[in-house]
Amino acid sequence: MDINPINAVVALSGLENTARAPRVQPPPSPIPEPTPSVEVHVSTERPVASSYFAIQVDPGTKEIVVKVIDENTGSVIRQIPAEEMLRIARAISEKLQQKQVHSNESGA
Repeated sequence: MDINPINAVVALSGLENTARAPRVQPPPSPIPEPTPSVEVHVSTERPVASSYFAIQVDPGTKEIVVKVIDENTGSVIRQIPAEEMLRIARAISEKLQQKQVHSNESGA
């Protein structure tokens, strides 16, 4: 005679006559519907500016800088990271270098 350990525990605990809660299964996850494509129409009243990306390494911070440049005028439309952030990073770097040089001179 094979005895199932779970049935034996239930029988010994006196829970065999109690009602069991129904097993609840989680609802199936919904499959997302494909999103319809969106068409964008550009008005021809304004000329479309042509632009290009320029990727450079800033010499002061050694950070990669991406610029979006207007091809017609050569002006920078957008820069990531912004020039202000690069200036702050350069200033911090200079201060840290000065502090390191000063501590090396006073410790030597």
